[in-house]
Amino acid sequence: MSPEQARGHTVDPRCDIFALGLIAYRTLTGRPAFSDKDPVRLIVSIARDQPLAPGLGEQIDVVLALALAKDPSQRFTTVARFAEALAQAARGELSPALLSCGRALLCAHPWRQHRHDAPLETPPLGDATTELGTELLPTAQLHEAIALS
Repeated sequence: MSPEQARGHTVDPRCDIFALGLIAYRTLTGRPAFSDKDPVRLIVSIARDQPLAPGLGEQIDVVLALALAKDPSQRFTTVARFAEALAQAARGELSPALLSCGRALLCAHPWRQHRHDAPLETPPLGDATTELGTELLPTAQLHEAIALS
C-alpha cells in the first residue's frame, strides 16, 4: 500500500513504483520497510514514517529513497526508469541529477537510523480516529477496509 492509498487519495501507476520499492528494500536489506502487528498502525506508518536506513551505499540508498518517496511526484515515473537507476547505482554510476534529487529528498525526509528511533507519534487507537496527513479516517473504517482486501 502506498502513502497516497493510506490517505485515501487518488492513485496512479506511481503507487506501483512504491510497491516495487518496498519489494526491493526487503530483498536488498532482508527486512521489511514497514512492520507492525497492528494493521492500522502499519497503515499509519506507511503514510507518515520513514524506514530504517538501508545502509547499502549512498547510490542504492538514494534510489530506494526515490522509489519510496511519500509524495508520488518525487518517485520514478516508470518501473523501467527505477530498474535502470537501480542497475546504475549498483555499478556506482548513478547520474548526478538523480543523486542530487535523492540527496535533497533524504535531507528533507531522512531515513530512521536505528530501530529504536521513534516513528512519528501515532494517535491512540480504539474508538478514536487515526490522522493520516490532512485526512481523518475512523479506525473502524480502516479495520473494515483491511478485512475486505
